[in-house]
Amino acid sequence: MPTETTEPTEPTETPEPTEIPVTDSNLPNVPMIASASGSRSEVSISKIALIQFLCTIVIVLAGYVFANQIILSTNEKIDTLEYSKAGGEENYKLLREIQKEQVDTYIRDYSRKDPEYFKRLRAKIWLSGSGWFSVPTEKTLTSDEIATLKTDTPVFGNSGATITLVEFSDFSCEHCREFHTSNAISDLVSASSGTVNSLFKNVPNKKDSSSVRLAETGRCVNTLAGSGAYRTYADKIFATPDPAASSEGLQIASELKLDTTETLACATSPKTKESLDREFGQGIYLGIKVTPSTVVVNVKTGKYRIVEGNVGKSEIESVIRALSE
Repeated sequence: MPTETTEPTEPTETPEPTEIPVTDSNLPNVPMIASASGSRSEVSISKIALIQFLCTIVIVLAGYVFANQIILSTNEKIDTLEYSKAGGEENYKLLREIQKEQVDTYIRDYSRKDPEYFKRLRAKIWLSGSGWFSVPTEKTLTSDEIATLKTDTPVFGNSGATITLVEFSDFSCEHCREFHTSNAISDLVSASSGTVNSLFKNVPNKKDSSSVRLAETGRCVNTLAGSGAYRTYADKIFATPDPAASSEGLQIASELKLDTTETLACATSPKTKESLDREFGQGIYLGIKVTPSTVVVNVKTGKYRIVEGNVGKSEIESVIRALSE
């Protein structure tokens, strides 16, 4: 039998693989390794680190602000409490001044018992330039500031002197009385052959009516009769054990041939108050902290130093020499 022949079949073509798009949904859930150009994981970590850094800054700043507010609030509460105890802010400041005055008194009383100890202590303080009897770092005034300092102020000695000693004092201050009656400044002016003069600035205790009245009357003695009469007025006030008993200086003004009514009208005028306030402001500007204080000024250079307390003539002389070099 004849064999049936079959037609050869064409070979079946193998289908080409279909490309499957890569998306987040069909990626395997395995960690990715960062490539050199950066990967999704690296970006995510950087974002997290940045957020953590910013959160840290915000927390630190918030903590600083909060702590600062607590400190300010605490300080305000402490101040308010202290002011309340003292009967007001002005009374509190006055009490602080009185406390310092008491400490000064204690030091002075103790120095009489053991002079040698305080001589050694005073020498240490003098060299350190801080504390009682201190001489601060040199400062400088302009020519206009020096002229303002001399305006409407009693001047003793040669008006053209190179060195000016500015005495800041209070008629009701015991240490001021001791310093003024020691004649340390007047002796320096007299022995200087015209190279040193002095000014007197009154800084009354505003809580002491007698201190204020004595200063106001003294200001008017200078206005009405000049610096010579004022020098006599100041000398007599400091030489009087109880100057308030002389009707706040009016009796001494009368002895200087001044009309009592005119002097009283001047003393109670706003202009006189403004003048004393100006002197007080000058003291603050210069750095005066206590009375008595002597400001030693070289008029030519403008340099000045402050000598605090009831010091002797030698302490002021040493400052004059230092500023004259």
